[in-house]
Parts: sequence; C-alpha cells; structure tokens
Amino acid sequence: MRARIEFPAGMAGLDGTRACVLERFAEDALCVTLESEADPDACLLLGDVSRVAPGALIEPGAGDVRQLGGWQDGECGIFCRLGIPGGDPSAAGFDTDRLVLVNFRTGRGMEMERRVRGMIPFAASDALPPGQTCS
Repeated sequence: MRARIEFPAGMAGLDGTRACVLERFAEDALCVTLESEADPDACLLLGDVSRVAPGALIEPGAGDVRQLGGWQDGECGIFCRLGIPGGDPSAAGFDTDRLVLVNFRTGRGMEMERRVRGMIPFAASDALPPGQTCS
C-alpha cells in the first residue's frame, strides 16, 4: 500500500514538510514509512497502532476529525513514531504520546500529541516480514 498524504500544518518530524508518502511494504507489516515527497531521505518509521498495540483506545477529537475531513473505520489510521530514548537502541519503542493520524480517503494527515506518556517496546525484527533479515 502506498498513499500520498498532505499535512496542512506540516509534519514536524519531517522538518515541516506538507506532502508525504506513506508506504506499507507488506500486508501484514506492523510498520509503515512516512517520507517527504521533496526529500526522500527524510523518512520516519511509524508503527501502526492497530497492530503494535491492539485494543488501544485512541480516538481523535472533533477538531481533529474536521481537519482530516472525517473519521471512518477502514479509511483512517493511527500511527506512532519510533523513539530511541537516550540514544539506547535496546530502549527503542513506539512513542504513544506523539501520534500521526491519517485519513486515506481524503489524503489528509496530522500530528496529535497526547498527555499520556508511554513506549511500546520494539525490536528491529518487528519491522521485517517473517524470514527476512537486515543486510
């Protein structure tokens, strides 16, 4: 799956870029990439909250829904950024207090900060399809 997503307020994690491409490389992948259209080297690894934290109850507010142009199951996604606290790879995890909301139907996205701090543990192998290794 590959989708062009516009961030009207800019994507802070990508130096304020507005036009991005979100890509899932395998149907069952836990992660997606979000890269700037202007600079493909500017890229974030995001965890799909529905897959890395099944059962998490995260709902966008009414203002967020308006900004995204709606919110319907199956056409929207919530993603969390990979964080590496203190630069320690063994502490890597998905940061659940800084989320990326996407409406695939409208092609709009936004960042959302929550007041709930938390990290979902991450292993590099979680980002790869079964049997594939990094080389």
